[in-house]
Amino acid sequence: MQLRGIGPTTASALLASIGAGHDFRNGRQVAAWLGLTPGRQYSSEGKERLGSLTKVGDAYLRSLPVLGARAVIANVGDRQDRFSRWVRPRLLAHGHRDRGQGRQDGLGSP
Repeated sequence: MQLRGIGPTTASALLASIGAGHDFRNGRQVAAWLGLTPGRQYSSEGKERLGSLTKVGDAYLRSLPVLGARAVIANVGDRQDRFSRWVRPRLLAHGHRDRGQGRQDGLGSP
C-alpha cells in the first residue's frame, strides 16, 4: 500500500513508534496520539471554530506527515489526476497561488 507523501523515512519512523497499530481503534486515535487533532472546539453564533493542535506526543513524528502533505501539495502543478483536481480549488480558496497558470499579467514567472 502506498500513500502520497509517506516515504520510507516516515513509514519506518511510524512503524517503529506505533508498531502494527493494534492499540488504536481508528486513524483519528493515531492522529490524536501524534497531536494532529484540535485540542478544543469553540462555537459562536452558530459558527464552529476548531482550536489549535494539541502538540502532544513526539514532535518529530508529528512533523513527518505534515511535511509529506506539504510536498504533495507543492507538486500539484498542472496535473490532471483525480487528487490534483480535488485539491487545486481548495488551495485557491485558501489564498494559494495557482502555480500552474503563471502570472495573470503575462510578465514572466509567477
